[in-house]
Amino acid sequence: MSIELEAAELRIALEWGYADLSEIIEWADKYVAQSETPNINIIELAFTKSPSEAIEKLNKISKNLDMWSPIRLFFGRFLNIKMLDYPDASKLAKNLYMLTIYSDDCPEDMTAFYSHWDNIDLAKDRQILKTLDDAITEFISDMTAIARTV
Repeated sequence: MSIELEAAELRIALEWGYADLSEIIEWADKYVAQSETPNINIIELAFTKSPSEAIEKLNKISKNLDMWSPIRLFFGRFLNIKMLDYPDASKLAKNLYMLTIYSDDCPEDMTAFYSHWDNIDLAKDRQILKTLDDAITEFISDMTAIARTV
């Protein structure tokens, strides 16, 4: 896996609350220790003091990637998760909805995320027959199905 792809996935995880600064710094430290000529942005990332600074550095490292490969890799974080609480599921579903619905180049496998945000919120409000647990389970299932193809 490329360093750019890993950096892009970490940026998404950090932005969306599924990674913290310590995970980012640990990743950068590991890369610096293993590389004979580490990328200057990764060296600087190892010394970052704030999530916003880390996001900026991760963006520089991964600037040439499309947005979809890191999202697919990000879904791997959910392979062993059976359930999310409502606020987390709704927030994540909203982020994915915004990415997919407003993208000019949304791949076919990502179109499932057009409706999860609505389904989760409507199930919470009992506006559809589906239970909230079922809506969240379907959401996780779609993420993990994509993650298994990476």
